[in-house]
Amino acid sequence: MLSSALSWAVEDDNWPLSTNGCLTMQRRRGMRRASRRAGTGAARQPASGKRRDDLASWALSPLAVERIRLVMLERLDQRSPLLALRDATVVSVQYGLGMRNQEVWALTLGDIAGRRASVREVLSYGALDAGKTEGATGPSRRPPIDALLSDDLVAWKAALQAHGYPTADDDFLLRGDLGGHGAPDGHMTGNQAHKWPSKFFTPAVRKVAERWPKEHGDILGSTPYSLRRGMISLRIRAGEDRQTIAKQCGTSVDMLERNYSFVIEDLEDEGPKPAEEERLHARQLALAGNTRQLRVA
Repeated sequence: MLSSALSWAVEDDNWPLSTNGCLTMQRRRGMRRASRRAGTGAARQPASGKRRDDLASWALSPLAVERIRLVMLERLDQRSPLLALRDATVVSVQYGLGMRNQEVWALTLGDIAGRRASVREVLSYGALDAGKTEGATGPSRRPPIDALLSDDLVAWKAALQAHGYPTADDDFLLRGDLGGHGAPDGHMTGNQAHKWPSKFFTPAVRKVAERWPKEHGDILGSTPYSLRRGMISLRIRAGEDRQTIAKQCGTSVDMLERNYSFVIEDLEDEGPKPAEEERLHARQLALAGNTRQLRVA
């Protein structure tokens, strides 16, 4: 239990810990477990820095992310199509912007206008807080919005309007009141945000791993934070300036090296390409291989 808690603290760069002392005492067991893993679809250890052999979450590849979105959109459990689209949009936003879990829920529609997003607040203990996000990164934290994410955001705003929800700049992007709950001003409650991964993200990950075991069998155990790691790793692999990545994702170059520079196995056989190009290609592959009818309107 102590090791799990320390691993979580090291992974979350809101905390000052850089080393999990328990892992140094359990290195042999961690390496033995890692040697039994097989398959692709996720990155399991950093390209440099400390090992992560015993952690159940890692950096998701673009193709794994696209298939998670498709599974969410299939409404396998006959969910509301608007809620299904919201869940897929959460994945698009967190991955596309390389955001932390608590930052996603605080975004407003005005924060994602144009070619860059503005990350200003977090949802902390059920309330909006500008503390760690803005305090750590300053007012210039503006990650880019690529063409794929822009299309997803346009589709989501159109769906909100079609269902009669307000879409002014100060309205929340990922509303919590779509199912009749949520905070009075429309954002997710702390309880909703806490339960979202286990209710909607984890089941989708499991279905992807079951449906494409050879490609994605090892993504079991991935968490929403794996979306952030995946995008940052993808941008590093594409050769983007690391200081720019660190500034836009609210971390440091040192943290990139130690906690985010993962090998993405899906892409090992190909040369580095721009992150946007890799994402567009993954969306095309996922849609081309999807034989199920999507109902998202």
